[in-house]
Amino acid sequence: MKRSDFYRIREGIKNIGHLFSDKDYEFVYRAVCIDEIAEAEIAKYEKTRVKPSEEYLKYVDEQSKLLSECALKKEDGTYVMIGKTDIALSKPQQFNEGMELLKAKYKAAIDKQKASEDKFEEFLSKDAPGVKFELIPKKYLPKGITIDQMKGIIMIVEKG
Repeated sequence: MKRSDFYRIREGIKNIGHLFSDKDYEFVYRAVCIDEIAEAEIAKYEKTRVKPSEEYLKYVDEQSKLLSECALKKEDGTYVMIGKTDIALSKPQQFNEGMELLKAKYKAAIDKQKASEDKFEEFLSKDAPGVKFELIPKKYLPKGITIDQMKGIIMIVEKG
């Protein structure tokens, strides 16, 4: 199991929490035990993560201000969204030009942060040595679990 799998396991368990009934005690108990192991592993990993520099945080702050200035807003002041994650721009050219200036100004901080993130991703891609837990038998799966929910917890369910 890779270190990054523990993040997926925690997210997967969180995404099925609403499916449980009183009859699912065995699954809930086993999932909580696995979740506690995953949480402890993630806490260890996060301690190794290098915090962003002050310079990089300034870049993020200025980027946020630029986005706020150039974003298309509703009457209530909230951003107009495109899909679930993208913000519509009222001044796209101003935003693009501003981003190019920010990227040039903070190039060293951005490069340092990218290298740090790459190093952490590499760390997460390695096997998690010595971490073991008991897989959950399929017979304990809650009723009504979807394919996407199952994908999130497949690593903690017995095969076969």
